Amino acid sequence: MQSINIHRGKALLLGGLLNVFSFGTLILFYREAYQAYLSVIYMEETVEINVVALWVPIGILGFCAFTLAGFFVSVLTGVKAHFVWGEKGFKFSEYLIGFFAVIGVCTAVFSYQWLTSRLDKAEYSYCKPLSKISAMGWHEVYVARPELCVKPSKFR
Repeated sequence: MQSINIHRGKALLLGGLLNVFSFGTLILFYREAYQAYLSVIYMEETVEINVVALWVPIGILGFCAFTLAGFFVSVLTGVKAHFVWGEKGFKFSEYLIGFFAVIGVCTAVFSYQWLTSRLDKAEYSYCKPLSKISAMGWHEVYVARPELCVKPSKFR
């Protein structure tokens, strides 16, 4: 297999953008999950749980490690990372990404069960009108009192 030399400036620019995007996504979902935990711990009147945000903080770590390592290998050597790592290194990265994805799913399931059990013990109720599906995931809303479960009108 012949290695392909790359321009280090392009690798720096494109690898940097990919890492900014992947770590930015990671931070955004960390914030979402952390906000859900804080809302449950402090028993706010309205609690919003983003189901996808519970998976991403652990599930995407393998991908972030892969992109960061590939970025540094490409910039330092001037060769595409998969040529430096070889077949074994690439297989290892696939296992690493898969491992973190599975651990992320397990963490999300346990976190969701913990959050909803705390809300059930505090007698919160699920509010379907305020719950929504967006590009950021499935947002479930729980309210402390049933009168809080009113969808605001779009026109004021």
